[in-house]
Amino acid sequence: MAISQLCSLCHARDSDLAQRRKAGIRVALAGCGRIAFLLERDPLRYKPCTHLGALRYFAQKDKAVELVAFCDTDLARADAAAEFMVHGGTEVLRATEVLVTQSFSELLKTKPDLLVIAASTAAHFSMLTAALKARIPRIIVEKPVAFSADEAQKLRRMVQKSSSVILPNYERRYHPKYIRLKQQISRFAATASYRGFFAAGSSTGGALGRSGHEGQAAGSSTGGALGRSGHEGQAAGSSTGGALGRSGHEGQAAAGKSLYATKNGDEGVLLHDTTHLLDLAQYLFGPVKKQTVVAGKNRHVLHLEHAGGASGLIETNVGIGAFHLELEVRLPDRRITVGNGFHTTEKIAASRHYRSLKSYAEPQRSHDAKFPVTKNPFVQLYREALYGKPDNGHFFEALDNVRLLSQQPQGLLR
Repeated sequence: MAISQLCSLCHARDSDLAQRRKAGIRVALAGCGRIAFLLERDPLRYKPCTHLGALRYFAQKDKAVELVAFCDTDLARADAAAEFMVHGGTEVLRATEVLVTQSFSELLKTKPDLLVIAASTAAHFSMLTAALKARIPRIIVEKPVAFSADEAQKLRRMVQKSSSVILPNYERRYHPKYIRLKQQISRFAATASYRGFFAAGSSTGGALGRSGHEGQAAGSSTGGALGRSGHEGQAAGSSTGGALGRSGHEGQAAAGKSLYATKNGDEGVLLHDTTHLLDLAQYLFGPVKKQTVVAGKNRHVLHLEHAGGASGLIETNVGIGAFHLELEVRLPDRRITVGNGFHTTEKIAASRHYRSLKSYAEPQRSHDAKFPVTKNPFVQLYREALYGKPDNGHFFEALDNVRLLSQQPQGLLR
């Protein structure tokens, strides 16, 4: 795309959003499951830890933020999500009429300024395609952003011609620990090496075949205005369900899943969980220029070479009992290992076992420190979406993420 065309798209995107904000920032949610709002009930999570948790935070502070539509294949679950927004007696549903519906096309008719797609991965392609055609200014979409490399390629072409901005939800990019890690390694990013490891906690694997199944948006036109009772709604029906109802949140039902996407709409462990490690590698070390994949039934190893000079391995294993994610970064004077809830540093010092040699000293391990709500990952994501000037750079990286994790292995592990 020519520079003049790109500048024209950016100007149209910014001026259009500015005009619409004068009448409020209209927000619509598609998919009302765990990552939409239900995880706010988890006492072990920092808060907010969901899309509606972050939106409620901003709606309480800014009367311009309006929730106008909630969509899910399970209408009771969509209603429960809307009720969550008035939990605690704080009124944040300011729109004259709030739509609760099973129909994504009906949601789009509300013309939101910000669309949040927290539906299953299988539904992302059809929803993003419809949203781009509807010229929704800004979109937040759960990871992974697509179900297959083919879908990712088609989305890239569509977005390049669109004025819409799409922000993927990879929350670690907004987490204080990983922001600090990026600063720590910045001087060595060109020469660093790393090893990422994810254990899915399953003892079963799957075939190496990939599925290009495209999710369908729900077709029912059933809808209605919200009846608000002032208390948090309970999710109804099954905790799984149709395309709109399932969230792509990390770690959900990892046990028993295959490595790769399947024809029944399950994206597999690589796209569901390993995608977080790959996104971290892209965030910390830049774009990938070369990759090699070797895999077996329960194990997948991705070797990456980055354009900036760094290189590393990302290993996924579904054959051991733990659910664990970590990233080890090797620097000239230390190695740093980070994961869910912890940070470990091992400095290089004189060896206690070999004269005139150096080795890694005893590890210094710390747990994640509490951070103020202003530095909360979801709050930072939504601050950027509601008030910032983001571009599609991260979304294009997320599309590349899908391509890399969908690649057929070039060798087999025994």
